[in-house]
Amino acid sequence: MDGADDALLAGKYIHRVARKLFAPGAIVRQELEVWLESGAPLNSFSHAHEALLEYALCGLAERAVEGVHAVIKRFGMASRS
Repeated sequence: MDGADDALLAGKYIHRVARKLFAPGAIVRQELEVWLESGAPLNSFSHAHEALLEYALCGLAERAVEGVHAVIKRFGMASRS
């Protein structure tokens, strides 16, 4: 999570999912930090458990669409230069 903090402070790009999960002050991040130190099962931390399951279980088609969207976005930005 320190890597996410460093990237945010440096103004670097952070994927929207990482931003949602690891943003300073986010409940998911707080739960993940406690979980990492506690050794308790992840399902003891409802927000973190739900957020990670939501991302892990999203369909492959959705990820494929995100990939295509990223290519289109990069192409669009390159054509503006």
